[in-house]
Amino acid sequence: MQRRSFIASAAAATIAATTFPVSAQPLPRPAIELGDDVFLGSAWRDLGSKTVGIIANQSGVTSRLESIVDAIRHQGKVHVKAIFAPEHGLRGDRPAGAAVGSYVDPASGLPVYSLYGATRHPSAAMLAGIDVLLFDIQDVGSRAYTYISTMAYAMQAAKTYGKEFWVLDRPNPVGGTTTSGGPENVMIGSMDGKDYQYILPATHWVAHMASGLFWVHRNSVPAATIQGLQRRGGKANIYLFGGPQQISSGVAKQLSQYGTIVRVTNDDPVAFNAPPTDSPEATAIAFAKMYDPMGMFGWKITGPGHGFTLVNVNDWQAAVASAPVNVAAMALAICPWSAEAASTSL
Repeated sequence: MQRRSFIASAAAATIAATTFPVSAQPLPRPAIELGDDVFLGSAWRDLGSKTVGIIANQSGVTSRLESIVDAIRHQGKVHVKAIFAPEHGLRGDRPAGAAVGSYVDPASGLPVYSLYGATRHPSAAMLAGIDVLLFDIQDVGSRAYTYISTMAYAMQAAKTYGKEFWVLDRPNPVGGTTTSGGPENVMIGSMDGKDYQYILPATHWVAHMASGLFWVHRNSVPAATIQGLQRRGGKANIYLFGGPQQISSGVAKQLSQYGTIVRVTNDDPVAFNAPPTDSPEATAIAFAKMYDPMGMFGWKITGPGHGFTLVNVNDWQAAVASAPVNVAAMALAICPWSAEAASTSL
């Protein structure tokens, strides 16, 4: 057979092969309920009449492999005002580092605002008429990409312009089968003054474990924190970082209606109302040593052979940045930094 006729025959065979009907295989039952599935199933009701903007790309799909944008539109219960696209665009078809332009999505007729073009921060004009931003982008699981920065910038804009920010969570794609310290575990810190220093050690824990991190005021509990705790059906394991001077006894009592309270302090890691403490350094050491079998929570580091990260107590950015560095169990030791010396013993 001549080469030309062979190519023609092969092409004909290929075309013919594509005309045969192909039966679609049903998708397996998902082993993990994704954040967008939870939203579509029940959490959307918490929106009330609020309108949403969706930050997503091609990874933002449900367990049925449907785009979160399409799934919400097909459900017909939520009013979507706009879509926001990160690096690589909404469909993931833009080269790395290439600017992404804004346009109108032909399928939905919704505006798609670029967060990787002329600006990387949602503007007041982009957020006009939006009450809640939904973030549904799969983490890479192996290294840092720009998506985490997109989320941070969007969260900053949400705070600036008074919008709510909801993250539709997803499992780590690297493996995704081993869990420890599940979603019933919630770490709580105070956002007043410099009380955040007490919960800095939690950054390393949440980088590796599926636990929530919520905020309270010293003497009150924000509505968003209450909402998150209510979703745990009264079964939350609640870990307070700091003593009663950071999170008052009244707040601890209010939180106890949503689960079991454990205080992380320098005196007694599992005391409900331990004596007041003004030492974030001692709290970091207590957290490194503690272990609560109820929630399988805590590093339980009481001997040699473990890695630690030393972070300036006034530099929370360093604590966050260093959290995912080591995939092995790590604890964070925070210390006051001075020109003379810096030392922490564990």
